[in-house]
Amino acid sequence: MQFRAPQEFKADMDLLLSQLRQAPKAAGEDRVYIHGEKEFEAADGLAEGVPLSEATVKTLLDGGRSMAPI
Repeated sequence: MQFRAPQEFKADMDLLLSQLRQAPKAAGEDRVYIHGEKEFEAADGLAEGVPLSEATVKTLLDGGRSMAPI
């Protein structure tokens, strides 16, 4: 059972999302995200790996070296 035509719902959602993306941004932010958008974009990171700074890599390696062998 549907309450309205799917194309009408999609058109309304497209309008709503467009309005949200045009809304004023929070201080220090360069865009407005909608629910789930960051996670969807992060899915690329799962396929390509998560970029890490050299400092982070060094910290992880140093931490691993300092651990006692199992």
